Amino acid sequence: MPSPAEVVRPWPTDAEPVRFRELIVGAPALRSGEDVAVCSSKPGLGDLLARLDGALSYGSLDEAEALYRDGLARVPCDGAATSAILGELGMLGGLVAARRNEPDTARVRFAEAKSWADVQWNSAWPPELRAAFDAAAVPGETFGLTVIPAGRVQIDGRAVDGVPRLPPGRHLVRVADQGMWVTMPPVDDQLVVPLAYPPDSLAWMGIEARRSDFAALLATTLGEGRYAVVTDGNVTWAGTTGRTDWVETGRLDAGPAEPEVPERPARKSPVPVVLSVLGGVVVASGAAVAGQSWAQASRYEKAPDPAWTVDDHRAAKSRYTAGLVGSGVGVALLGTGVAFGLTGSF
Repeated sequence: MPSPAEVVRPWPTDAEPVRFRELIVGAPALRSGEDVAVCSSKPGLGDLLARLDGALSYGSLDEAEALYRDGLARVPCDGAATSAILGELGMLGGLVAARRNEPDTARVRFAEAKSWADVQWNSAWPPELRAAFDAAAVPGETFGLTVIPAGRVQIDGRAVDGVPRLPPGRHLVRVADQGMWVTMPPVDDQLVVPLAYPPDSLAWMGIEARRSDFAALLATTLGEGRYAVVTDGNVTWAGTTGRTDWVETGRLDAGPAEPEVPERPARKSPVPVVLSVLGGVVVASGAAVAGQSWAQASRYEKAPDPAWTVDDHRAAKSRYTAGLVGSGVGVALLGTGVAFGLTGSF
């Protein structure tokens, strides 16, 4: 098989690319087209099995049938559902059908229970229904179910590795925390789970070992034999779904790059400078007033001046005190300005 780089195929220039992110949120699907029923936001089983058993014991068959069907809908949403729980649900469903005089349905349900778990007849159940249980048989032939992409897989409540072989019929499959009922056909099949693909798996088309996994996703989500262009917003591939010889057509034209604008230095606030200058002025003014007033008062005290009065002396002392207070305020302003300048608080 040629590699993508060796394949040359004309491509319509007006083809609209399919966004890869839209493909990996799709529903799981079997390549054969058989039914896949995904969890639909139901609660877990809780005490449903106990209520189903009680309704069956009391002969409330319509209620029991409704509980059984509700249990089937809840199981894919219950990550704690084990094979034993599945087997019990299937057995109770078979007993309900048998009590409702629906032998064909009872046989199918008993066979499902046996395919999900190693169920055994309980002597507490009505003995007249034992024949229907014994007549139910699991198909002897099994078929391979390949889960794509490979990863953490549980089938019928048990972890599996590789490609498990299953009898035809309904099976509970859990992949990437997504639960679903899968109807296995009597042929080997592939289950494609889009949510299990990582967002960057478009690059798998360029990797020989992963190319078929990527091709399976496209064939399942877009349909077989369709010409398509798929992009993840960066690289684009073109080709025919169902094949692996896709061509990388290059990167999307994102338009001219935006010119880089140099980052402008942040403007500094003038507050620290204003406070520092104002504080210095107030300190100088206060010191000058205090010094002059102290000198005048001292001279009067040492050699009283006839031109001065006692009130003049008191005024000089008051100006001295005011000058000291002003100097203190100035020192506080100056210190605050310096602190703001160093810490960048403004």
